Amino acid sequence: MQQKTTRLVGLGLLLVPLCGTAAIIDNSDGRFSARGDWQSSSFVTGHQGKDYLYAKKGGGQAVAVWRYDVPASGTYQIHAQWTAARREWRASDAPYRIYNNGKLLGTVKKDQSRDGGRFNLLGDYPLEKGALEIRLSNNADSYVVADAVKVDLIGDSGSDDTRNTMSKPVDRPPSGGTAVSPFDYHCYRLTYFDDFNVSQLDTSLVLGAAKYRTRYYWGDTNINHELQFYADPDRDGLDVLPVRDGKLKITARKLQKPIKDSAGKSYRYASGLITTQGSFSQTYGLFEIRAKLPRGKGLWPAFWLLPKDAAKWHRKGYHRMPELDVMEQLGQDMHVWYATVHTMTPPNGRGQGSGAWRMYPTAIRTTEDLSQDFHVYGMDWQADEIVWYFDGKEVKREQTPADSRNDPRYIVLNMGVGGSWPGSPDASTHFPAEYVIDYVKVYAKNGRCGARRH
Repeated sequence: MQQKTTRLVGLGLLLVPLCGTAAIIDNSDGRFSARGDWQSSSFVTGHQGKDYLYAKKGGGQAVAVWRYDVPASGTYQIHAQWTAARREWRASDAPYRIYNNGKLLGTVKKDQSRDGGRFNLLGDYPLEKGALEIRLSNNADSYVVADAVKVDLIGDSGSDDTRNTMSKPVDRPPSGGTAVSPFDYHCYRLTYFDDFNVSQLDTSLVLGAAKYRTRYYWGDTNINHELQFYADPDRDGLDVLPVRDGKLKITARKLQKPIKDSAGKSYRYASGLITTQGSFSQTYGLFEIRAKLPRGKGLWPAFWLLPKDAAKWHRKGYHRMPELDVMEQLGQDMHVWYATVHTMTPPNGRGQGSGAWRMYPTAIRTTEDLSQDFHVYGMDWQADEIVWYFDGKEVKREQTPADSRNDPRYIVLNMGVGGSWPGSPDASTHFPAEYVIDYVKVYAKNGRCGARRH
């Protein structure tokens, strides 16, 4: 089902020229003030409004500001558009800053040399009633372009303006997947969001001391016969969790000098791991990342969930935790990824494994090369069933096991190297290898839809 949205409309137009001549802008998306040189719309393909602003590289001035009155608190999607003309002059890091009632919510850098002539997502933001400002600044590597912005309340059914519909279907469903309508967020509210628009990730080895922990709950010893050591950037001095251009780049490196874990075992590879243990967990909801995955044999990026209270499960006799894998991928085949449930309370007899543990894995095949572009991997975990999505389309559905009910889970993001499943890297595997994450989002059911999923 297509998501229905309502646009916020500004109260007028204010234009302040810095130099050159100014034109009145037909931009009903919001109150607009700008400074700089206005260019003729004759250069524009697929633009929105009568004119647009081309501003030279500068010292951080806000060259364009869109102002809105937010009528009610809620989660809103914000999109920006720039023209398709003269893209060779465009900034690759045009910064948009989002303010709500004077508080900076985040900075999003967009590559304006591509995707011109259409609206591009800046992000989902929980906004309070009051003032919203979106500022485009000129502290970029080239010209920045101000054209149009739109703001839509997620889940509002008061608008039939399909041009403002936020959900964008993928051109082709993954082969073997179910070609359903794009995911409808009508029944959900945003509860966690990180778009990595920071200069450095907030991390610590200590539980609860930072936004992200750089250790598993059991420590630094490895599993699955993997070949990497999960390094802490501060303690170990290895750049395995850099944040650049508004992206987290979990980086696997081949080491010239081996590194040892607390048990004295040596590793020739180092990689990055972060968890939200001690800072964020949630029972049920939609968990999503937008990511680009690395190519190379032996590379194993993953996005998964573990229980908040490990001690509770140990008391129940679990030697490992029930696990929900939103996405795992093996770098030797960039056209398949995996969605899996791990449980000791199998809901049916289809699971794989021996002994008490059962796995419910599915290989999701796609015509897309997962190393070439960003894709959205999502899992909607509810008490009755779990549904996986790829770029908004359903690709897998499983009954929820008893040991994955009524139990808060935290996020794990990591990239393994080698191990019993992917095998060891070979000559075709290039290091450093990057698992690039654009954002992480978590949603909860908002109560509006009752038992409905969407």
